[in-house]
Formats: sequence, structure tokens, C-alpha cells
Amino acid sequence: MFFSSNPPIHSWKNKVIWIVGASSGIGASLASLLATQGARLVLSARSQEKLEHVARQCQTLSSHAPHILPCDINSEDDIGSTYQAIIQQYEQIHLVILSSGVYDALSAVEFNPQQMPLIKKTINTNLTGYYSVLSHVIPAFVKRRSGAIALISSVAGYSGLPNALAYAPTKAALNNLAEGLYSELHSHNIGIHIICPGFVATPMTSKNRFPMPALMTPDQAAHAIIKGLEKGQFEIHFPQRFTLFLHFLRRLPRSWYTRMMAYAVSKNTIL
Repeated sequence: MFFSSNPPIHSWKNKVIWIVGASSGIGASLASLLATQGARLVLSARSQEKLEHVARQCQTLSSHAPHILPCDINSEDDIGSTYQAIIQQYEQIHLVILSSGVYDALSAVEFNPQQMPLIKKTINTNLTGYYSVLSHVIPAFVKRRSGAIALISSVAGYSGLPNALAYAPTKAALNNLAEGLYSELHSHNIGIHIICPGFVATPMTSKNRFPMPALMTPDQAAHAIIKGLEKGQFEIHFPQRFTLFLHFLRRLPRSWYTRMMAYAVSKNTIL
């Protein structure tokens, strides 16, 4: 991705930040880190119990108590009412971080009609739900000519991967979406950030039964994301010793890449 930069973020103090998917993993770690910077946090996810746990941790780090607003990203009504509650409380949002996501391994040889609920759930949570949030925040950002959007994607979206045939396409779509948003909204002074982590030790990746190179903790991931946001980077990817190699692979001729992956699968050397 070749875009240059967004407006840098010089201070987090009193910035209203809505984190969707804040109950665990990267979203929870971002909440804790932003709490130490004086941000005013709105935490959303389906589980109120988990959100309350994250909020208690944040409250020990900041004078601002996080605002908990449970919602299901798959429910347009939930998203709409949550957005309205935020606006009533704070009048505006400075940054929305979309961190919700689900992952279940799916191989082509396992395709059958019984897999469709899993596929639809993955698409709805990882992609369609993001559109629901954006449909509310973008009009307000455009009207006031400020605001920022951070989409948590994955290096799985760089190129087609085996055993990730539901998950990886949703991340590829997010990467594409971010490029389109940037091209249209940059002139409106709206920051667009696409975040492509490698392997991060979260409940989602705990399902993996294969070696995960350059595995990071959620706290390490959160620090990398905040650093990238402060610099105004469009694409924030890490750890770079891993992600730069994947960038190289996706610049190979498509026929080379697909043959390499097919050979690797045949030899059981990946995933």
C-alpha cells in the first residue's frame, strides 16, 4: 500500500475514542494504553462482563472512567443506538477503532453447505459490521472535517492463504476498503488507518495448531499501533521482520505465488 500519511496525532488527552471489540485481545490492550494517555474511552463489545473487566483495568490507569456500551457489531440497531448514546454523552468522536473479529479455520476440502453459517458469521463480523459503524461515523466526520478511523485487518489479507478461506478474504476486503476511504476522505482531513498485524497471542489465534512466527503479545501490538497512529501512518504493519517478507511475497507474479503456496500445502509445510 503506497499511501503516505494522515494528520499526525500529537496528544491523546481528552480525545473521545470508541473501541469496537474492546473486550479482549488487541482492543483491550489498546484501551489500557490509551487510558494511560488521558483519552476518554468508549468500550463496546457483546460481553458486558468482559468490558467491565477491561474498564476496571483502565480506571486504575486514568482519571477518566471508561464508558461501557455493550453492542453486537452484527446488529445495525445496536450500532445505531450505541453511536447515538456516544454523541449524546460527548457530542463528537475523535477516533473510532474497529477491532472486532472472528476466526475459524476453513479449508477448501472441507467446503460443504454446513459451513455456510461459519462463513456468513465471519463475513458479518469482520466486514459487514464495520460498514455499519462507518455508516454512522463518516457523515459526522465529513461534516466537521476531522476525525480518524482505524480498521484492524491482518497480514492474512495480503494474499490468498490456505485454511483461511473465510477469514482472509474479509481482511483483504478491509484493506481494499481502507484504500478507497483514504482516496476519498483524505481531502476532508479525515485520518484513515489500516492495521495489519502478524501473529498476536489472542483468544482468536489460540485456535491455531501450527507454529506462528514472530508471535507478539497484545500489549506489544497496542504499542506498535499507537506509534503508527501518532505518526499518521496509513498502513501500520508489524512485526516488520515478518510483515516485510509477506509484502515481498505479494509482489511476486501471481502465478509464482500460487504455485509456491500449492507446493507448500502439498508438503504440509504451512498451516
